[in-house]
Amino acid sequence: GMWRIIRRQRSEQAMVQEIERMHQFQTKLIQTSSDGIVASDRQGNILIFNAGAEKILGYRRDEIIGKMQVQDLYPPKKARQILRKLLAADSDGSGQLSHYETTLFNKAGESIPIELSASLIAEDHEVTAVVGFFRDLRERRLLEEQVLQNERLAVLGQMAAHISHEIKNPLMVIGGFAKQVKDHI
Repeated sequence: GMWRIIRRQRSEQAMVQEIERMHQFQTKLIQTSSDGIVASDRQGNILIFNAGAEKILGYRRDEIIGKMQVQDLYPPKKARQILRKLLAADSDGSGQLSHYETTLFNKAGESIPIELSASLIAEDHEVTAVVGFFRDLRERRLLEEQVLQNERLAVLGQMAAHISHEIKNPLMVIGGFAKQVKDHI
């Protein structure tokens, strides 16, 4: 009997350690993600503000957690609109919003274009938190610009090749004719 109790305690401890490990792993994942990760409770109090969010928005965590609400980061009424969309998505069972383009304000008050994926976290059919993963679209927009630039350059290159080809033919003809004339003189 005694051994069984010790074994049970040991397995409970192992479980606790496993949960601890998972938690640390998740915390590390959240903290090291280059995407911004922000979680807030139902009232909009920010619970998680990771390093990615710090980098994109220019706030330090201690300037945000317990001091700002998630709606302060969005344009007016935007956070509420997103929550409404999430609740509507929740009623159809998904409870998720993905690849939603919107903007956030950074610390300097500039508007940053982002792509947001958000989920509701519910306990006992009660929404307790909202988690948002977002990435800075400025980098993507720059890349898209560069791709467009490159495409334009490629088109220009093709045109130049075509034009030089078109010019070369008559020049060859003229050149050949000139050589004949010279040889006859």
